[in-house]
Amino acid sequence: DGLRALDGVFAGTFEIEADQTGHLYRYEGNGQWKDLGATPDGSNSIPSAVQYNDAIYFSTGRYNPVGSRLGPPKNTAPGGHVYRIEADGQWIDCGVPGSEDAVPESTFTEGYETGKADKTTGLTVFQGQLFATSFHRRGAFVYQGGKDWKYIGPNERLMSFAVYRERLYALGNGGPVYRYDGGEEWTFCGRPGGQDQIYSAATYKGGLLIGTWPD
Repeated sequence: DGLRALDGVFAGTFEIEADQTGHLYRYEGNGQWKDLGATPDGSNSIPSAVQYNDAIYFSTGRYNPVGSRLGPPKNTAPGGHVYRIEADGQWIDCGVPGSEDAVPESTFTEGYETGKADKTTGLTVFQGQLFATSFHRRGAFVYQGGKDWKYIGPNERLMSFAVYRERLYALGNGGPVYRYDGGEEWTFCGRPGGQDQIYSAATYKGGLLIGTWPD
């Protein structure tokens, strides 16, 4: 039946083994999930998903579990693509945010701010546009159609977005929060509690709640 129902619950997975790739699932009820397929680019995870323009969009990524009990990644294929899922289940490639001037895959890098466009996260819809973060690069990107994405700043490595009181906020590695003011303009909104990373946010009873690390 393809994806006839957009009003479902979708989940993306990370797979640890060398011959495994990230998969997309839809909840069928009664504890059952339907496997909708694996990442076309062969990467190990599907880190983000969103409904946009009456379609489902998903991103792929090269997740690095170093520092956890899982150890180093066994499948190191680069991700970073955004795909649109058609009603018949076909994956349409919508490009790689930040790929134009990214560090080449052939260049060896270490750490997390590698400059490679190999993991797209934070897919968020705001005022009719689709935004994304590139986990190992700085700044945010907005979808231009086809396979094109535009860099819009800020000069920070971002973890995710939040929409609060009709404004878009970006949550940064290092702890900063920024409000998007259009174009490439952002306003610094502080560093909650002196935290090192701001992972997530949600609105509740008129307030903006922030999830932090390490506290």
